[in-house]
Amino acid sequence: MRYQILAAVTFLAAFGACADQATSPTAVTDVSPLLSAAAATRTEFEGFINFCESFAPDGVKITPGGTLHVQGARNRNEWVTGNPLVDGSEENVVDVNINRTGNGHAHLAVTVRPDAVDGTWEIRQTVEVIGGVPGLGRGVGHGTGELHGMTIKFTAGATPVGQSVCNPANPTVELRGIIISPAASG
Repeated sequence: MRYQILAAVTFLAAFGACADQATSPTAVTDVSPLLSAAAATRTEFEGFINFCESFAPDGVKITPGGTLHVQGARNRNEWVTGNPLVDGSEENVVDVNINRTGNGHAHLAVTVRPDAVDGTWEIRQTVEVIGGVPGLGRGVGHGTGELHGMTIKFTAGATPVGQSVCNPANPTVELRGIIISPAASG
């Protein structure tokens, strides 16, 4: 039981974080063509998620059989890619289920608020947990506001690649994805 509680605390700390960090080699500098596309557009991006801060979960319990359930953990992060449709703050609500061997999944309800546009990305993300350690995360979501009609798909790395610029006690991980804009009807 101590292991499960320690694994949950370690896991939640790994999801807490922020940024004004290095940009990506696939930086997009002109937003307007993407917002008024005449044909379907696929825009790749890569960069970093900086983990800023975490907040206590709404609940933690262990069910018969030893499965750890963490509900409503929250954290704040920063996405930095060089793409104005992506770069901005991220807020998550995380639910985690980990069995007695430390394996399971985290399910995240993610909202990313890019700094350069009036809109959000509303995302569902799943992170595999192996041996109590967060693994590769995969997410898919849709845009609101100026991002309406667009889809975002991404993976977030499992291995820390540096120190978070918003909280030096936290890491940063790699982020790679694509934005799909629909073809304009005509």
